[in-house]
This record gives sequence, structure tokens and C-alpha cells, in this order.
Amino acid sequence: MRLSHDYLTEETAAPVIAVLHQACFDPGWSEADFKSLLSVPGGLIQITSLDHAPIGFCFYRLVADEAEIITIGVLPEYRNRTVGARLLEKGQEKLAGLNIKTLFLEVSETNLSAQKLYENMGFSVTGRRKNYYTEAAEKVDALIMGKTLNSNNFH
Repeated sequence: MRLSHDYLTEETAAPVIAVLHQACFDPGWSEADFKSLLSVPGGLIQITSLDHAPIGFCFYRLVADEAEIITIGVLPEYRNRTVGARLLEKGQEKLAGLNIKTLFLEVSETNLSAQKLYENMGFSVTGRRKNYYTEAAEKVDALIMGKTLNSNNFH
């Protein structure tokens, strides 16, 4: 599987990431949601494509030497095929090249497959946000996970 990765900061990326997000999540975020996110400095979108067709994405927020994954997804038909790991790996390379030292994310305590992916990619739990997500009309905690990026690991 040959994947390509593009990094965008323009609001013109909003339609593509909105379509991907809506295919990955219910409810998905709209084009207007992503335009709003991109109107704030520090937004970076990574689009992962297979044969020029977008199949995954990550939206990062960069502040000083830290970044946070705001949302990340892989189309359902491409999950469990290393796409998520490759997306994260390439994203971390890009961030390290931008002198980002630490990467954070939040994940639902019920999303065990995502937690396993993040742990395999070197993230560890650094905290918890109580009742952060609503899933099936119930509140669930978010685990805060973080990782130190070292640009020497990506050369």
C-alpha cells in the first residue's frame, strides 16, 4: 500500500476534511466547523491518500513547541491496515521538523483500539478529563495522552 501525505493550512482544505470526518464519525464535523478551526492560527491538516484518493486525516493545533491532535480518522474500510499508524508516523515526522517537542491528544476511555494504536506509537496517559465525551447519551471520560517528539528519531 503506497500512501502519500499532504499538509495544508488553508481554509480551502475544509471541504475535504469535512467529508472524511463525516465518513468516520457520527455526527461528523461540517465544512463550516473546519473553516472556523482553520481561521485560528496554528492549524495544520494532514491528509493521507491512497492513489490520490483521501482515506485519512489529522487536524493538529500547534502552539509554541507543542501540538495537539484535535481530531484524527481513517475511513472505516481502511482501518486495521496500518493506515492510522503510518498517518501518525508521518505526522510526527512533520511536527518534529517544525520543532514541535510534545504532542498531545484526547481519546475516549471506551475507544480501546485507538488507545492501543496510540500506545504502540509511544504515547502514554498523562491525565483524564471527566465526562468529556457523550457516547450513546452517556458521559465518558477522555484520557489525555502525550508523547515527546525527538527529531533525531525521524532522520
